[in-house]
Amino acid sequence: MNTSSQAERGRMRFELASGTLEVDVNTLDEDEAGNAVFFKKPEAEFPTQYLEVRDYFKQELERSACWINGDSARIGSWRLENRDGRLELVRYPPPSNEDMYIFHATLERKDSE
Repeated sequence: MNTSSQAERGRMRFELASGTLEVDVNTLDEDEAGNAVFFKKPEAEFPTQYLEVRDYFKQELERSACWINGDSARIGSWRLENRDGRLELVRYPPPSNEDMYIFHATLERKDSE
């Protein structure tokens, strides 16, 4: 378990550089909606290097469930983690013999959300 996060009855607390943040399933649902909006951006507004995976991630998120179990908060294949005092969603693909990439998205508060 990451010593900078604690799980307690469907909630997780992250000790971040910006302070303590508590996360529950509703928070994960909001993050999922935010990521879905990101992946629905028009092609011209989306980072070019990720265009080939955009539609796959968008569909994956639409089918994903949010849950907190033990020391893990997840949105489908994406795991919420404290990385260097910042909250990030990290996508861990299923094990494979092929080359794999681990994608991550740094989350920031905007207007107290």
